[in-house]
Amino acid sequence: MSWRLSIDKLLTRVNLDARGIDIPSLLCPVCGECTESTSHLFFECSFVSQVYNMIERWWDIHILETRCCQQWLDWFLALRLNKGQKQFLEATFLSLWWHVWCHRNACVFGKARPKNNLFFDKFVTQSFVGVNSRYKSKNLSWVGLLQNPSLLSSDM
Repeated sequence: MSWRLSIDKLLTRVNLDARGIDIPSLLCPVCGECTESTSHLFFECSFVSQVYNMIERWWDIHILETRCCQQWLDWFLALRLNKGQKQFLEATFLSLWWHVWCHRNACVFGKARPKNNLFFDKFVTQSFVGVNSRYKSKNLSWVGLLQNPSLLSSDM
């Protein structure tokens, strides 16, 4: 999914419209405020901006405002973190983007609209499960992850 995101080939409403597929609205199904393009959904949407703010507080880092994958990658590569922290932060963002896409699809195709206020907690929980299963020998702490993920990942 991240590869399709990086080359702007996800089936957002703008990309569907560009392919000649008739859709009832080009507005973002998550925020309903702007046209749903890849850059909007993953970098500019007011919903995603709130999640980025929560990640900033959680990780105690400043996330540069970006509008595309390349700008995000430039920001990420310039970060001064150790290898384990960078790997964990990268996994955090890849997981975030997957969860944003699933949330978007639930808004479009779900019977009930998903609750935006539960998104971050679900994302963090599922990220912990994924990282914990990948690094079983590390005995990662849920509380440690919540308090300071950069410290937890410094010895990965």
